[in-house]
Amino acid sequence: LRSVAVPGTGGNNKLPTTWKLLGNSIKMYFDDARNGGVLLDEFRKSGVVSDVLYQHRQMLDTVTLRGDESIGLLNEKITKAMELAGKVTGNKFAEEFTRFTAAASMKQLTDLAVEAGVMSSREAGAYIQTFVNRVQGNYLASQRPIIFQGVLGQAIGLFQTYQFNLLQNLLRYAGTAESRAAITLT
Repeated sequence: LRSVAVPGTGGNNKLPTTWKLLGNSIKMYFDDARNGGVLLDEFRKSGVVSDVLYQHRQMLDTVTLRGDESIGLLNEKITKAMELAGKVTGNKFAEEFTRFTAAASMKQLTDLAVEAGVMSSREAGAYIQTFVNRVQGNYLASQRPIIFQGVLGQAIGLFQTYQFNLLQNLLRYAGTAESRAAITLT
């Protein structure tokens, strides 16, 4: 099954299935890597794809004192250690790959909306950003309360994120009087 009919359109409008989107996204990732990473760079520039090293640098920038002290040397050593750790553990590839496939999946859908003229490219970027953030979740230990920093805490945090998204969608459907969609969620 490569596409599904959009409800309420009598089967005239179709969207790709989840598996088709994911398959296309994985293919896009490796094709893009062979072609110099143009789409990956586009996702990086829009802030959709980032790795732990980039997030670590962002965190350090907010807490680092800029002055005459030799903090630059310390930052250099930490950066080199993080780059090495990212390569050795495979974390960089895993993070980049999951964020890329999420972004590419939503890009396939938003491209359809942009081509149909129902969405601007700027709105499409916002949709892609929101989708990736909801798929990826909040996983930096420094951004979670202490209770959510262990393995069990991460699972609780993931479930909590799911509950917030479910509640948000339920309220959205109820607010737009889409009772069938709201009932489907429950």
